[in-house]
Amino acid sequence: MKPDKQAANARPDLVVRLRDRRLNSKPANRPRRRPPNCPIKYTLQELNPMSAKTWLITGASSGFGRQLAETVAHRGDHVVATGRRSDALNELAEQNSRISTVTADVTTPEGIAAIVAAVETAGGVDVLVNNAGYGVFGAVEQISEDAARAVFETHVFGPLAIIRAVLPSLRSRRGRIINLSSELGAYAWPGSGLYSASKGALELISEALALELAPTGVTSTAIQPGTYGTGFIANAVVEAPSEVYAPSVGTQLAKIGQLGPDAVGDPQDVVEAILFAADAANPPIRLAVGVEALTTIRESLQKQLRELDAVTGVMQS
Repeated sequence: MKPDKQAANARPDLVVRLRDRRLNSKPANRPRRRPPNCPIKYTLQELNPMSAKTWLITGASSGFGRQLAETVAHRGDHVVATGRRSDALNELAEQNSRISTVTADVTTPEGIAAIVAAVETAGGVDVLVNNAGYGVFGAVEQISEDAARAVFETHVFGPLAIIRAVLPSLRSRRGRIINLSSELGAYAWPGSGLYSASKGALELISEALALELAPTGVTSTAIQPGTYGTGFIANAVVEAPSEVYAPSVGTQLAKIGQLGPDAVGDPQDVVEAILFAADAANPPIRLAVGVEALTTIRESLQKQLRELDAVTGVMQS
């Protein structure tokens, strides 16, 4: 989706700053650490399962998905990695014989069929990671209908189709469903409306699955990362705000564009959180990763509680 001329002329600098290379480079070197919210101390070795698992990871061409696929294969598990970029997938498969790839779009019936066929060839799946996704930012009024539908196809209907297709295998293995959400799946800021709505929908589906599948032994966890250096911002669809939205959406997008390298987390933290959700005996329904996500989600929940308390007396009077 390209911004219309009026919107682009209003604040073209915002789009440029959102694609600042600093947000898409790896964070500065710093000591490795576990995600601060994980309830137990662990290392990758401690989490290694007794027997190898088979993982299905969507969106594995780059970002969290690629790093997760490399980590999982390195620890001895088998990976079915999917994505839309065959060149990147071929490069990934060449790194480790435990990685098999399938070029597929999760928003198409043909893509889902190709993924299901790959899972059948692998003999089933123990862990499903719905990771495919991208950012869409701009005022709710200005995001086109096509762009709004497209982000829901990728973040909601694609994962839903994959979950339904592989659930028989997951039930037979008491497997894990892990959905990549975002801190913005728990709240919205000016400009994140459609993105937040799609991630919020995925989170609620994930929560319902956790409750519905509990008797079968299948678990479902939504991962809520903060800001990480994966190239996410560079690939986002950004609708530059018109003049009327400059004070709200424009201001928020400008703040993002001004973030420095130190504000970007290490993607390996998210990988380790996913490993925890896959290997822990009782993984949480939601798992926020990083100080930013923990802080902003907590603030949002506290605000909701204050508003609930404020109207309780009025609505009961």
